[in-house]
Amino acid sequence: MPGSIDTELWQNWVARMAKEHDVDFDTERTRLLQGVALRDISSTEDVANLALFLASNEARTITGQSVPVDAGGYMQG
Repeated sequence: MPGSIDTELWQNWVARMAKEHDVDFDTERTRLLQGVALRDISSTEDVANLALFLASNEARTITGQSVPVDAGGYMQG
């Protein structure tokens, strides 16, 4: 269950929002991540790592679950 992922699409959105708010990219990124528990954004590698774990034998008894990969964004609501 990926949330926002640090991709070119997300970065372009942050850049557009920064321009609308007349601030630099880093300021807008920080503002947007204030509602995220870890104050960070997940990467494509984070999503891939979860997929690899779920496909591994270590996850053999995990069934029917939704696992958020969103740096805690869902927790904050």
